[in-house]
Amino acid sequence: MVSGLLMAQKTIECKIVFNVTSDLWKDQGSKQWTTYIKGDHARMEVSMMENMGSVVLVDGIKKEVTTLTTMGGNKIGYVFTEKDTEKYNTSKITVTMSKETKTIAGYLCKKAEITTEGGGKVECYFTEQLGLSNIAALSNPVFKDIKGVLLEYKINQSGFNIHCIAKEVKKEKIDDLKFAIPKDYKIMTAEEMMKSMGEAGQ
Repeated sequence: MVSGLLMAQKTIECKIVFNVTSDLWKDQGSKQWTTYIKGDHARMEVSMMENMGSVVLVDGIKKEVTTLTTMGGNKIGYVFTEKDTEKYNTSKITVTMSKETKTIAGYLCKKAEITTEGGGKVECYFTEQLGLSNIAALSNPVFKDIKGVLLEYKINQSGFNIHCIAKEVKKEKIDDLKFAIPKDYKIMTAEEMMKSMGEAGQ
């Protein structure tokens, strides 16, 4: 599924619906993920497993990403700043821009091929017609050089694969509440989250 976003002069607002397939849930067929974009903000609604969902909130003004996770009755969130991402994601990432293009959901997209230090491979298509933002770069460091909105990506790493492609892009007014952090979530800093994961693994 934003550093001082270089958006077009008018604020772009849209809802993008993706079809998502993966070996993780191949018996369940495809899933539907939704992304909302409004200027410097994005909201990505992700469902990986039954009874577990995540929402990723990207704030391009603060250069922060907040991930909200619901598992059973637990509601937990954690915030990564730009400095946190640099600190905890140190693997080398190589991005190669291709001359190849294709149209997805009515938008012309450019192709990029990405390899990670661990041998992972990512192929993605992004459009500049919805603004020259770096929402993708903030939401996932593997997309660090992508200036635009992702409309398709394929990830293959350590036996894990996922294919996400937009089936619809709808320009519509997006309520600011979509990008607000609910008060009933316990929010941790990146450091607190990494510490809790380390303790859980002991």
